[in-house]
Amino acid sequence: IELLIVVAIIAILAAIAIPNFLEAQTRSKVARVKSDLRSLAVAEEAYMVDWNTFTFGQGGSSGTFPIVWQGFRLLTSPVAYITSIPMDPFGMSRIGSTWTPPMYEFGTGAAGIAAAPRNFTDWANSQAYPCDTFMLESDGPDRNDNTGGDGPLPSTGSYPMGSWLTEPVEDLLAGIYDPTNGTISGGEILRMGGVVPPGGNLPLFFTAASSAK
Repeated sequence: IELLIVVAIIAILAAIAIPNFLEAQTRSKVARVKSDLRSLAVAEEAYMVDWNTFTFGQGGSSGTFPIVWQGFRLLTSPVAYITSIPMDPFGMSRIGSTWTPPMYEFGTGAAGIAAAPRNFTDWANSQAYPCDTFMLESDGPDRNDNTGGDGPLPSTGSYPMGSWLTEPVEDLLAGIYDPTNGTISGGEILRMGGVVPPGGNLPLFFTAASSAK
């Protein structure tokens, strides 16, 4: 009987401790993501000071291991605005049924004019150069890409143009991660920077995402 009582007490303590541990682990990763996005944003702002533009787009689903970064490569060479490109601590994420590398995404472009392509040649020849607005993104604790048809947000690669201008405001706001909905809940962890894009619901989304940093 005493042994059963001890086992029962241990089981009760485990039932309390394990969920709390998992919650703490998730909160720690969210804090790490926000720190990483802050570091990348600072690097982008430093790049802007030198080159009068942010770098071009960065897709989380592009490339295979070893990952070949696109726009973020300009932050490390030939001038090191950041020592290394951080990886998303939540690991690989899903786009539909496809698992993608644990990369942060970067949507950028010229506010009110065009979104930036995700390669150097097209970027340098596009209306989106120089880029003056950006959005950094992690798929968050649910590890599901909520952009580009798999969630409430339009494609990161089309920011700040295209369907971003016509998407219902409630959908845009639903795409922002909010821990009050549950530590492991839907939505992207975002960091905005540069010029607030005009038109549609983007100013409201930009402000809401910025306040969620």
